[in-house]
This record gives sequence, C-alpha cells and structure tokens, in this order.
Amino acid sequence: MRAALALLTLLLTATPAFAITPLWTTITPDQEGSTTGGDAIGQGTFTLNDARTELHYHIVFNGLTSNLLGAHIHYGAEGAPGPIWFFLSAGGGTSGTFDGAWTTASTPYALTPDRVDALLAGLLYVNIHSANYPSGEIRGQILMGPTPTRASTWGRIKRLYR
Repeated sequence: MRAALALLTLLLTATPAFAITPLWTTITPDQEGSTTGGDAIGQGTFTLNDARTELHYHIVFNGLTSNLLGAHIHYGAEGAPGPIWFFLSAGGGTSGTFDGAWTTASTPYALTPDRVDALLAGLLYVNIHSANYPSGEIRGQILMGPTPTRASTWGRIKRLYR
C-alpha cells in the first residue's frame, strides 16, 4: 500500500517532460526541379523544442557530382525557389554531415515565431549546392512527423552510409 501511495505521489508531482516536435526531410535531385544527372541523396532529422526557440538538426548527404558550395534552409513551398533563411554550411566535399541548432540567437537569421510557423506549415526546405550546380543539386522539403518507414525511403537512407 505504501509503495502504491508513493508511486501515486510521484506521478502527481513529477515535472512534465519537455515536448519536442519531430521533423524530417529526404533530400534528392528530383526535388530540385531540374535534372542534375547525379545520384546524390540526403536525409535530415530535426527537433523543435517546446518553447519553439531551438531547432536541432542532423543532416547527412552523399554523392554530389562536385564539391559542396554551401547548404541552407530556404523559405518556399514544395517545388518553388525561395530566399535563404539559415546557413548550414559554407563548403566541403561530395559527402558530409551537418549537426547543429538554429536558435532565436542565430545570426544573421534568427529563428523567429514567423519562421517557426513557416516550418510547421511545411514551407521550409534544405538545399545543398555544389560547384556543378550552384543553384542547388539536391533539395528536400522539411515535413512534420517522424521519419517515414517506407521501404524505398529506408533504402535511400542506407545508401548514405555505404
């Protein structure tokens, strides 16, 4: 009886867990809107904290046709080009990983409430630019929810780690 009462007390007084919003993207040449002729692929996972002040990201890409010029988060509906809203990387090789956080303190592009609203509405995308394709070689819309489990998506994800 005492154990049950102690458990009930703990449950009623426990601090609520921090909630996060999971988001994801699969980054491919076909989403770029033009044929790049490459086999590049990427995958990104994101978590937005409950306070909506930090978006943590982990993005992996592989197989660019030339070295990375830069990678960004842009504003724009699926298939439509848009302005840069956050810098992920300034350059690198044909494969790589980006890990970090976009916050309310990020400069020059802070994570504002309007930008969070656009993110949650599916209006932001990752664009990875290469020397061969400076306007973008692969692109992926950032979507809400956990990473999809379709077999085709898992096959693409596995290619990232070969």
